[in-house]
Amino acid sequence: MTDTPITALAETPDITPVSNRSEIVLLFDAEDCNPNGNPLDDNRPRIDPETNIGTVTDVRLKRFLRDQLEADGHTIFLRRYELPDGSLGTRADLALELFDRVVDIEDLVELEEQIDGNHIMDLFLDNAIDCRYFGITLSLDDIDNDEPFYEKEDIELYERVKEHLNAHVQGPVQFTHGRSIHKVFLKDEAETLAPSVPGKRGKSAGTFGDDFRVRYGMYSTSGIVNEHAAAKTRLSDHDIERLDSLVWRALINQTLTRSKFGMAPRLYARIEYTENDYHIGNLHHEITFDKSNSDDPREFTTIDDVTVDVGPFLQTLKSNADRIEQVHLCVSRHLTISTDMGGEEHEATDLPRLIEKQGIDVNVIDVRKEKQRYSDADRQTFADFEIEAE
Repeated sequence: MTDTPITALAETPDITPVSNRSEIVLLFDAEDCNPNGNPLDDNRPRIDPETNIGTVTDVRLKRFLRDQLEADGHTIFLRRYELPDGSLGTRADLALELFDRVVDIEDLVELEEQIDGNHIMDLFLDNAIDCRYFGITLSLDDIDNDEPFYEKEDIELYERVKEHLNAHVQGPVQFTHGRSIHKVFLKDEAETLAPSVPGKRGKSAGTFGDDFRVRYGMYSTSGIVNEHAAAKTRLSDHDIERLDSLVWRALINQTLTRSKFGMAPRLYARIEYTENDYHIGNLHHEITFDKSNSDDPREFTTIDDVTVDVGPFLQTLKSNADRIEQVHLCVSRHLTISTDMGGEEHEATDLPRLIEKQGIDVNVIDVRKEKQRYSDADRQTFADFEIEAE
């Protein structure tokens, strides 16, 4: 960093705030895998014992998105962070590590003297992209002065930063729990896993366990982009446009693990409204299971066994067409849809045309084209503050 004083704020990057609300509908499926294990039930896939409806929590979905953001080169706050002795870092360690990349203590002292303390929180949000999207609770403890991993300057930096960080930041992007649109069942057999290799000091050795998986499940969930919360986290229109391809890529790239391999995105729709303080709500309930090649859900094994009915979804969009600015859409060519329960089947690639017939503009998302546009970090660091020599 520089040792010259900071005399003014430079122009920050073009951050156009989110102006209108958006609503998200997401369909994804899981074939011969465990989309979301329950640690309180031997890590079995989450299935309601009364209805046999499968569940994937919003926490699991956000983890996929965080991991994809990090893979894209962005800094995320909530992540696994190991200290030099192999133990896991706390949120205090994460906050210090993040700010240590951005500013040193001498510069921060001068920064505090010349700008409102809110800009420290701005720096945090600009560099912790997951907190811009999903918010954060910052319960930050003190760092022990005798902590062997930090210099005196590090601890002083942390104490100054902590004074300006809000304890709670509401996330503008939220998802409901994903639920299967039909009954799901576990595979009849559960594979016994071999023990894992013991980890570093302070970590327990692996043990034997069973590997439970669902045969097949098609899940739906909905999300919201709250324009009011977005103003407080500095979430921009550019961030929301990034989200359109991020969700799709996260469900492709971050599910390539032993237990998650078999998950895939099938339909993503972000309904952008023309006004704030309005959304339809629970749009994922308007996309339902229609029919399959078998009457017994126990026999569902692939996406070819399932047809979903989008008729109610289209009707709801049509009745709200005057309040919809645009539908941002991505669909899988493998998905089969119908527009009337038991009616004619269509390839999901027909969906843009079907939505446009309701008098609504559609933006078909080209995931490959959008990848690079939204991969690079584009927010301010300390270098974006204007620094002049005396």
